[in-house]
Amino acid sequence: MNKLSRYIIIAAATLIVGFLTWYFRSILVYIVVSAVIAMIGRPVVRKITGIKIRNFSIPSWVAAVITLVMIFGIIFSLSLIISPFISQLGSQISGLTTEGLSGKEVLNQINQFIIKIFPTLTPDFRIESILIDKMKEVATVGNVSGVISSVAGVFMDLFVAVFSICFISFFFLSKEGTFTNIIAAILPDKYEENIRRASTSITSLLSRYFVGILCESIGVATINLIGLLLIAKMEPSFAILLACISGILNVIPYVGPFIGHITAVLSSLLVYTASGFGGSLLMFAGVVLAIFLFTQLVDNYLFQPLIYSSSVKAHPLEIFIVILMGGHIGGMVGMLIAIPSYTVIRVIAGEFLPHLKIVQQITKSINKE
Repeated sequence: MNKLSRYIIIAAATLIVGFLTWYFRSILVYIVVSAVIAMIGRPVVRKITGIKIRNFSIPSWVAAVITLVMIFGIIFSLSLIISPFISQLGSQISGLTTEGLSGKEVLNQINQFIIKIFPTLTPDFRIESILIDKMKEVATVGNVSGVISSVAGVFMDLFVAVFSICFISFFFLSKEGTFTNIIAAILPDKYEENIRRASTSITSLLSRYFVGILCESIGVATINLIGLLLIAKMEPSFAILLACISGILNVIPYVGPFIGHITAVLSSLLVYTASGFGGSLLMFAGVVLAIFLFTQLVDNYLFQPLIYSSSVKAHPLEIFIVILMGGHIGGMVGMLIAIPSYTVIRVIAGEFLPHLKIVQQITKSINKE
């Protein structure tokens, strides 16, 4: 077989694989999500199977079921906790009136400032009226009904997705190495040893990374919650909601915390009257922002260095550049998967292309383990 024929076969095979990947992308997403859940739950499974009562040890399939119940139970519990607060916030938005806000000195100053910048505006212009109207549009019964209809329309797809992820995750958790065996069965036998070494390294690095991210989100949410309750004197329901949102958004590198800060400051307009804070609205918003900024500093200088340095074994500059590239390619989703994807690429390159100088450079921290 000449080189041209070989290149044609390789190109055709690449196109076929690419098409199949795109066509079955939803299934691949299920597999990837299940693999992530398995990485997070693997330490729990090991702990459970390590428990021995005399000569009896818990089977791996039982440990897998317990772990899945724990993971999805936590997710479901968080949903139940947050949902009433979101409904309460929506009710408060629907009941907002400009009379309750227009007398605020800070808002009057803002309105006068905007009128000076745009002389065409009438003297009775009120920025709070515009904000309240827009928020009411989101919280109207019609929009809520539309959302409910949309949710009902995709309920079956959601059920299939959850069932598929649970089913696949069960086998990944109950039998360690299942995902590796699937990959090894696809590729030639001569690469099997490299695949298994790479899989072990990837699983170890990403398990620590995802567990670290989970702990980071919980830590950020906890610090914000304490600050909002004790310093800002915010009502517990709103404090819990904002803290949970900040923890979830913090998963998105760099951009997520910034969005959380904006959300917190804007929410100050809604929750100020329900708080026990004694200062002005501007001071209240400043205190809320200061709490979030303090938490961000703790995250940047304590949580993130521990997670990135001890999990993915990459230099902070590498991480920053990789996240920027991920954001440029795929937006927020790209930023979310940038570090795990880079970790997988580094490990695979180290196994199959160890002779390249650039590969030696980016994998030297992994090889030191």
